[in-house]
Amino acid sequence: MSVRAWRDAAAQRTAAGRRSSSTAWLALMVVALLLFGLVGGALAKGPGGGGGGGGGGGCTKKNPCTTTTTTPPSVMISLPSSGSTASGTITVAGTASGPNAIASVTVTVDTASPQSATGTTSWSDSVNTSAYANGTHTITATATDSVGNVASASLSVDVENGGASSAQTVTNPAAQGPFVLLGFHRMAEQGTATALLYHDLYFTPWAYFRDSSSGADTNVPLPGWNGDSSEWEAVSYVWTAKDELWVFGGSGPMYVRQYQLSGSPLPTSATLVSTTTFGDADSRPGDFIQLASGGFVGVWHQQGTNGLPQGQGIAYRSPSGTWSTTYPLRFMPTMASYQVVAQQPADGSIWVFSDPDSYHSIGAIHLTESASGLSVDWTDSQFVNVPKYGDNGPDPENPVLAAAADPSTGTIALAYEDNHRVWYGAPSWYGSYVSVARIGADSSVSFIVLPIYVMRVSVLALVVRPGETWLAYHPVQPDAGYTKLYVSRYASGSWDTPILLGDAPASDWTAVGVGRAEFAARMSDDTLRWFSP
Repeated sequence: MSVRAWRDAAAQRTAAGRRSSSTAWLALMVVALLLFGLVGGALAKGPGGGGGGGGGGGCTKKNPCTTTTTTPPSVMISLPSSGSTASGTITVAGTASGPNAIASVTVTVDTASPQSATGTTSWSDSVNTSAYANGTHTITATATDSVGNVASASLSVDVENGGASSAQTVTNPAAQGPFVLLGFHRMAEQGTATALLYHDLYFTPWAYFRDSSSGADTNVPLPGWNGDSSEWEAVSYVWTAKDELWVFGGSGPMYVRQYQLSGSPLPTSATLVSTTTFGDADSRPGDFIQLASGGFVGVWHQQGTNGLPQGQGIAYRSPSGTWSTTYPLRFMPTMASYQVVAQQPADGSIWVFSDPDSYHSIGAIHLTESASGLSVDWTDSQFVNVPKYGDNGPDPENPVLAAAADPSTGTIALAYEDNHRVWYGAPSWYGSYVSVARIGADSSVSFIVLPIYVMRVSVLALVVRPGETWLAYHPVQPDAGYTKLYVSRYASGSWDTPILLGDAPASDWTAVGVGRAEFAARMSDDTLRWFSP
């Protein structure tokens, strides 16, 4: 290549390099301008998405910038004061604030369902303390802000409603205590007098008679006891207008004892007239009532020990004095179950209710009495359950049953611990509300609920009177256990203030009146006491 040609080629390369360099610088300038526009726009919008100030699309009074935060709100309870005593209906009030707007405030007592307060930054709510047993309870206020942040504040109050009712201690100079109730159902009544069965230290059975009008009382030993206390397990009893005392019970077989009472104005002696047995060693007692016809119905169940058949049995004594049995009825499990029986006041039908352990359902047997005897109309193993009635269904373990006929409404009242339950983590207790089902002759069911957590599978006692429903129960008190025995009355659409009867073992039974609101229980001090709230 000549020198001139080499110089021309070099000149061309230099010109090309200059053109390439200019193009590169131009590209860099375009990218820089684009980046500046994007960042500037983001800065102008600000964190809330609106304008960053000034003109154009920036923040303005009409279009302000907004910000949110995960910082929780704060909530305070100003009423009532912590540790104060509360009774009746009280006002719970306080304030709430935070960097975000307050959306709602709720108030909760213990583990009950929360209820919405009125107001937000300044809020208040009414709490009816009579719905809770006497003792310490925790009130919690929970504030929620507009983005879902939550904060709570709690304090404790001492609920004190009502007081112990008038009570009378059952005394018997001829026997040695402690005195323990025989049976877990109704007491027996005639006129203004009531009979209560108990045994003494040596398991001798006694009948205590008390006149509610005069206050007079007597203690009468019941003959026929052979030293085997199992013959008197979980008895039910009836006092007839003929001054007969009928006692049904035993832990296998079932014994029915007929006594003739003598003495006036209250019985002073008893003579054993007859003894009839039903079932076998695997039988366990249920309930026993007198029918409007003058006949009797007793029910029991087979425990199914060591693989033996389970089932229910029904003993019937006609008004003419003839005994017959319906056995076995095997439509549901019966191991570790309760049975109660009541006569429907509207049509005279007889209803038997049963709830086996861990069955989560209450079964029913419907019977009719006729001149030819007692016949089974139908059975239903799922008469009351959770799929049909939700939390008005029974507790999933082994709730106690109590039944009473109510002629004033033409219904049968059936009380039990229901499926609305709560677990107290320490010391590992479960508590359940109490449902009272009102069952019509047509099998219709309605409910009232005692919204107090009672110790599940603990004693319940039920009395119905015109316009009234009475319950005796052991509420769960996390700080004090569940030994306190209360009664509550439902009337005019609401529950009255609970009445404390005293400390009583939750595993012991409470006897109740039939037409009178009377209760009897062995207390923790080993006295047998009679209450008339």
